[in-house]
Amino acid sequence: MVKWGCFYEAILSWTAVSTHISSLGTMIRGSEKTLGSIERFIPIGIESVEFFFWESIPDSVNISLMENIAVKCEQNGIEISSLALYSNPLRDGESEKKARSDWNSLIEFADRFGVPVISGFTGRIPNTPLEASYQRVKDFYSPIVDRCQAKGLKLAFENCPMEGDRSSGDWNIAFLPEVWEILFNDFFPDNSVGLEFDPGHCVQLGLPVLELMKQWIHRIYHIHGKDALSKDFSEFRFPGEGMTDWHKLFSLIQSEGYRGAVDLEGYHGKFVSHEFELEKQENSLRFLKECRDIKTE
Repeated sequence: MVKWGCFYEAILSWTAVSTHISSLGTMIRGSEKTLGSIERFIPIGIESVEFFFWESIPDSVNISLMENIAVKCEQNGIEISSLALYSNPLRDGESEKKARSDWNSLIEFADRFGVPVISGFTGRIPNTPLEASYQRVKDFYSPIVDRCQAKGLKLAFENCPMEGDRSSGDWNIAFLPEVWEILFNDFFPDNSVGLEFDPGHCVQLGLPVLELMKQWIHRIYHIHGKDALSKDFSEFRFPGEGMTDWHKLFSLIQSEGYRGAVDLEGYHGKFVSHEFELEKQENSLRFLKECRDIKTE
């Protein structure tokens, strides 16, 4: 069992550190294999981790497993920066029912284990323009936002298009600044709702990374460490291998008071290699730590 006094002392310690500097880590898929995955990443020096679920939370992931995961992270000084669910609750009635249950589980896990942020896609009515999903997104997330507010949690939507655009798509609508205006200023003006910001998707969409980060930094609650070379989905890269100036990015987020984590999103791009993935992530973490520790005007 978790020694909760020690566990929350660790949480407070992480918080004290994060008021000065962002933690750097990786994303790990949540499943019955998660404990083994954590062991693989510990040697490369991760300081934080976002545990994520694709489409739904498996039945094998319960309070008992999450407690073991929390203990493993505590023992190794790793902050759980976010719990994420990448699903589409607007696809049909069954999808909505399952997603609502899963989001409530994320809130329960986050509240119990001191995780500050839950993240994911908004969902989207498939093959329709962006605006067709606005009201459904508001209706679906309003009770979830209320629960987050009551628990003191942040809800962050990733800016990932999932190959969608204004006229058609699936999975998500929160990938354009015009939608952020509606989501964060009109629908959910309380600062408990914001962005999980991925610079790689801005490059993919031809959007100015640093300009948008500066404009929306007050609503950015988690950052994915991913970059890109072009609008081609296969051209995603690790930080330091793409178009973004990460030295300037860290200078910006530190000067603007960002206190969240920057977690690598690996296993992406044309040259994905599971054999060399850990080595590439270790190199990228080393690069990000250099960026974090060197201020650029």
